[in-house]
Amino acid sequence: MGIYKLEHLLDDVIDYRGKTPKKLNGKWAKEGYRTISAMNVKKGMLVKKKSIRYVNEDIYNKWMKKEVEKNDILLTSEAPLGEVMLWDSNEKIVLGQRLFCLKVNEDLVYPKFLYALMQTELFYKKLIQKQSGTTVFGIRQPQLLKIRINLPEMKKQIDIGDKYYNLELKNKNNNVELDSLIDYEKFLFHKWFVKFNFPNENGDPYQENNGEFKEIENRSIPKKWEIDKLSNHISYEKGVSYRSQDLSEDEGTPMINLKSFTRNGEYNPKGIKYYNNNIKPKKKLEPFSLAVACTDVTNNEDIIGSAIIIPNMYPEKKHYCVSMDLASVDINSKEINKWYIKSLLSQKIFNKRAVNFSNGTNVLHLDIDRYFDTKVVIPDKKVLRKYTKIVSKIEKKKSLIYRENEILKEMRELLIHKLI
Repeated sequence: MGIYKLEHLLDDVIDYRGKTPKKLNGKWAKEGYRTISAMNVKKGMLVKKKSIRYVNEDIYNKWMKKEVEKNDILLTSEAPLGEVMLWDSNEKIVLGQRLFCLKVNEDLVYPKFLYALMQTELFYKKLIQKQSGTTVFGIRQPQLLKIRINLPEMKKQIDIGDKYYNLELKNKNNNVELDSLIDYEKFLFHKWFVKFNFPNENGDPYQENNGEFKEIENRSIPKKWEIDKLSNHISYEKGVSYRSQDLSEDEGTPMINLKSFTRNGEYNPKGIKYYNNNIKPKKKLEPFSLAVACTDVTNNEDIIGSAIIIPNMYPEKKHYCVSMDLASVDINSKEINKWYIKSLLSQKIFNKRAVNFSNGTNVLHLDIDRYFDTKVVIPDKKVLRKYTKIVSKIEKKKSLIYRENEILKEMRELLIHKLI
């Protein structure tokens, strides 16, 4: 179709920066209309939902003289610049700080196509070229509207836009399921091994139904359970030392590293590296091996001591490895297993212990021998088997989702390449 300035592809732009309930003679409410700001938009999704504030109907009507409607595009103007989201809902929302609402002229451009195009590196570079500011960089509306867009015929717009959006929607649904699995796994561990409300012989919660307890080392635990050093049940192997020239973006042995951990102690698929050198047999790992973080560079020391199960992200790869900042863990006992240890070490109390067993200022280094000498609760075998049956399925389902999301990402990138 040709090249257009963005202003010619839009019917309107809403920009309500600076508005607050106080300026409208009101205040924030406990419920009502959600107020979405730049901090809530990331990678096409709403994030930090717990931080979203509400206004009542009176403030909504004063604030939103023009409303956000389905198929409008939300664009962050600064802090951060360039995050995009297609508003695919009939929910009425308040447009908060540092956020543009772009109302698309659907006679010229298909909203989902423009949304996909705005996710490209090319569009982001155009935003950067027109940004302004000294300490906080952002883009003003007049400069935004000058950005030029190359549009294909409407048929192609619809084809690419729908494909891109459907792939993204599948990814979002996967992430919802993934979050549910993670939450349930944490809930189950807390219920069974913290509250001791695992199912008894009759299937009823143990502690709530007068289950028997005993005192060991100033702790009250179920009668058939024990307490022992973790080191009596496991061994570990430190990860692979590497140089920058040993690493690749997409070839070699997948290397799990610190970036493979989220701050919540879960696997992060974005952190993968590839190691292009020889690996000793004892450092080669199978999918679903257990890895523990032995170093931490986060401000809040969130990662050190936490554990992840390495998902089977790359079935075509024969094995994995972990970096020198991690250790792989093998089980030497029939009393516990990797599924239990992963959940155990993901508890906040173990993160605190790991910090106490570490040294360093900007970078923490874990004394892993002291850490694994920690005494832990060893559950009854029957309880452990039931837990393992549930959690192993959850971890394998999570692995499938991680893998599918990676494929979806590759497919979206192919479509983006068409746009560029």
